[in-house]
Amino acid sequence: MIKFKKRYLLYIGVILILISLIIAPKYTFEAATEGLLLWSNVIVPSLLPFIIVSNLIIQFNIVRYISIIFNPIMKYVYKLPGVAGYAWVLGMLSGYPMGAKIVADLLNKNLITQKQAQYLLTFSNNASPMFVLGFVSVGILDVGNLGIYLLIILYISSLLTGVIFSFVYRIDTKNINNTKKYTLVKSNETAFKIFDQCIIDGVDLIVRIGGYVIFFSIILSLVNLIPIDSLLIKNFLLGTVEISNGISLLSKIPNGIETKIVLVNTIIAFGGFSVHAQTASVIQNTNLSITKYVLAKCVNAFITFLLTLLFFIFI
Repeated sequence: MIKFKKRYLLYIGVILILISLIIAPKYTFEAATEGLLLWSNVIVPSLLPFIIVSNLIIQFNIVRYISIIFNPIMKYVYKLPGVAGYAWVLGMLSGYPMGAKIVADLLNKNLITQKQAQYLLTFSNNASPMFVLGFVSVGILDVGNLGIYLLIILYISSLLTGVIFSFVYRIDTKNINNTKKYTLVKSNETAFKIFDQCIIDGVDLIVRIGGYVIFFSIILSLVNLIPIDSLLIKNFLLGTVEISNGISLLSKIPNGIETKIVLVNTIIAFGGFSVHAQTASVIQNTNLSITKYVLAKCVNAFITFLLTLLFFIFI
């Protein structure tokens, strides 16, 4: 029933875009162009290198050595194996949807269990420092001096979300190290083949992400046509559709800078439905639930809203 509803919503979205292409081709063209420029100028150069390097780290089993660093906090705080820390850190550094991709990769390599992966997904898919400090704080809100605080709040919220959902998933500590062992690649020929495949997989993923960005940019332009009296509510809703363009619109509301920052930080934590669609794409070859992930992002967004609000109350 749930799958049917998801497919039904997808059909509606496709039909709406088709209608807009016929009725207002110029308007749709402009929205698609904005999405394409966002993808080519921001997403590709900032995300593609991380995707390829991450693929190599996992394929060559380097992640096993990295896991040693994160093993203490992952094991004793989140009841997860050390490799889970790699997903959180690289997901944090490279941004959406890299954290989800790494979780899916670790699961497919049997480095974590299904339950561990679903739990890890609740707090490992986050916005990157480049996005928060550069694009949002300096480029959109012009509050570069506050950017680092917003970033810290986002990451604290992410970690707190993980703590909260630890009571939901109740990971068995006996299964922390119950994963399949992988050996390093020995043959140079095999290594080059794997390197080529990592590049191909990276390009494939970045193109799919581009498709989602363009698709939701058009959706955003259509939603923007809905007559809503409150500009604050309207632009906040637009931000939940696609965060990059939505945040830009939210920065133009006539409210004070504190209100803008609180709402923008909340949207960043939530990710937006464009990011959720990208996340669904990177985990599609697993049995991970996108619905449970979105629920966790709602909790994450609420925590971020409260912490950002408290920041301005006590600053």
